[in-house]
Amino acid sequence: MKNDPEEKNNLFERNKPIVAELMRICEAWSKRNERLKSGG
Repeated sequence: MKNDPEEKNNLFERNKPIVAELMRICEAWSKRNERLKSGG
C-alpha cells in the first residue's frame, strides 16, 4: 500500500462530516458544562 497524498485527501474528505459532528458535540458539551458551573 503506497502512501500517496491523494488517498489521504479522500479519506479526509470522507471523514469531514464525522469530524464536524464530533466538534459540534464537543462544543455543545462544553457550553453545557459552563452553564452547570456558572448556574451551580
